[in-house]
This record gives sequence, structure tokens and C-alpha cells, in this order.
Amino acid sequence: MLSPFFIYKEKNMIKDLVKYPQTPSIEFNAPVRFFNEELFKLIDDLKDTMEDNNLEALSAYQINNPYSVIVVKQEDESYLELINPRIFKSSEKITTKEKTTYFGDIEVEITRDKNITIMYEDRDAKQCYLNASDEFSVLLQRKIDYNFGANFRQRLNEEQREQLDMKLDYGVNVILDNSCPTNFKRDKLLKVINILLGINLFVIIGYLFISDKNLLNTISVNIDYSFATILVLIVTYFFYAQYEGKQYTNCMSCQIGNIIGTALFHLTKLGVLWGVFAFIS
Repeated sequence: MLSPFFIYKEKNMIKDLVKYPQTPSIEFNAPVRFFNEELFKLIDDLKDTMEDNNLEALSAYQINNPYSVIVVKQEDESYLELINPRIFKSSEKITTKEKTTYFGDIEVEITRDKNITIMYEDRDAKQCYLNASDEFSVLLQRKIDYNFGANFRQRLNEEQREQLDMKLDYGVNVILDNSCPTNFKRDKLLKVINILLGINLFVIIGYLFISDKNLLNTISVNIDYSFATILVLIVTYFFYAQYEGKQYTNCMSCQIGNIIGTALFHLTKLGVLWGVFAFIS
């Protein structure tokens, strides 16, 4: 015969966490009306699931249960049980980087309330109040979001949501705020190319006023080497720019056109200079 302790532990279970692309239940934020064994069983399941997944807090919605229940593991290893929690007071704002078990390792910046006051009930149906600030406040807000059937995606602006969706759909290793930057590393290559083109332009102009044949031959050889170097740099720019552009997939189409156009523009300038020099030499 099984011992009563074993039978009790058998009732509690480690539940599967709801993760993308699984769609959570459409039922959520169901208020707890009966403080009975069914509720206590749910709370114990949340604790077991937290321990198994090394989580600091868990909402019932995250294990596909519609009831408005949150469990938080405190610093002393005890559990804070929040039943029917509601935020009824908040102040200040704080921007934090957040992750959620639903979206895996994706991290985003979210603006939330820095200080909150929560009203909730304990397992004895006693009404309680809790003040929270900073990280603890953010943690509770995240879990309360789940109670209402939401996650941080609903708090993103349209552009951030598009970037998040691309990350989820294509698995591209990009950060969520990776809109096209105004400065790329490839711009340094363009700067070197333009400097070399400018130097060669002045040298070609000076070439017209030099009569020493030995000096002209030296200049001619150096210009040829310089033109070849510029050509290599332009080709390098073209391929590196495409590689760098892949890190910002949300604007890839415009970048490809810009990369091709920029490379052709500098090739044209190089071709004109090279043609002019070939003509005068």
C-alpha cells in the first residue's frame, strides 16, 4: 500500500510550460471563487513546475490554466502566493530588458511602472496588499500580464513587433532593436576608397605639370597599384556590406539596392580616373 505522503506527492505534477508557437488557452483571468483543494493543487503544481524549470515566478496561465494565480519564489526560498492579484496603484517609469519563457531567449526593452501596489488574496481568502519596486515590481507586472492573456509582445510598438515576428519566423540571430543604423562598419571602407580616389585625382592633375620622365614613370606605376588597390577595396566593400546587411534583416531589401548602387558608383569613378590617366599618359 502506498503511504499517504506518496499519494499526496503523486497528486502534484510538473506541468508543461506554454511556449511559442503553441497557442495558450483563449480563457484567462478567471477569478478564483473557491479556496479549496483544487486551488491548492494548482498552487502546488506551479511550485513543482517552477522548481523543475528553475523559475523565480510563474503564472497559472503559463501552464495553460485560466485561473488568476501567481506564485513567486522569495529570497528566503519561501513562496509568495498571489490569488486574484490586481495593480491598483503605480508611480514612475522604468525601462528594463526582459525575457519570457514563452519566447525563449529573446530579450527586449520594455517600459513599465517602477513602483506598484498590488491587492490580492492569500489561500485563506484574506485580502492582502503588497508594495513592490524596481525588479520585483517588473517581475510581478510580467506575471500579471500573463493573467490577462498577454506577454511583452503586446507592449511593443509596431516596428518592434515586426522585428520580433521575423525573429520567431526565420530564426535570424538579430536583436530586437536592430533597425538600420545610421553608421555601418562598411562606411569605413568607403571612407578609405574616397580618400584614395581623391589623392589619385590630385596626383593625375599634378602629372600634367611634370616633365621629368623618371618621376613620371614612378608616378605611373604607383597610380596603377593604387587603382588596383581601390578596385580590391570596392569588391571587398560589396561582399562585406552584404554580410553586414544580413544582421539587419528588417531593412534588407533597401540595403541590397544601396550596396549595389554604391559599389557601381565608386567603380564608375575609378573607371573614369583610370581612363583619364591612360589617355594623358
